[in-house]
Amino acid sequence: MHMVIRTIVYARTKEDALQEAENDFNRLTGENAPFDYYTMFNQDGMGMSGSDRWGKLSPAAKVGSKNGKILVDEGLQFTKEGLLEDLKVVRETLNKATDEEILESKRWKEYGMVKYRFNCLGQYTGSSIYLYHEGEGVTCKDHLKDILSKWKCLYEDKGLDNPYKDLGVWVVPADVHF
Repeated sequence: MHMVIRTIVYARTKEDALQEAENDFNRLTGENAPFDYYTMFNQDGMGMSGSDRWGKLSPAAKVGSKNGKILVDEGLQFTKEGLLEDLKVVRETLNKATDEEILESKRWKEYGMVKYRFNCLGQYTGSSIYLYHEGEGVTCKDHLKDILSKWKCLYEDKGLDNPYKDLGVWVVPADVHF
């Protein structure tokens, strides 16, 4: 299966942003990673992925631009919608099934998927997460706010020099297979 994820990176130029994003996507693919491979939207999808599958998306956009805002907002919204659906299934199952029924394989056909939904709720990478920063999933507005402020809470608020101060904030999408 394919999905479009996004990563937020700090960089001076679009080219630097694409390179930083490639580092992030490499963390998320390969052996023991949640995704098999990725295609960025500045790469040839060979008729199967990236722009060939999803149409034209900006290969990299400043977060403050119209395209950047859309990519970030959609990434967080898709993540939230998926996690809320997982939470709904978990709540419904917990309200109607005993612990034994959930844990025992005898009721697997009826309750087996709830274990998957529990897993999705606890993930910070994988098919439930559409927005990333440095290989870690962004699952809430507060985390996103810290990233977009270039971690002001860790640096300026504590009187420390912020290494990201002079860098732009970019968002870069990629088509991933899982």
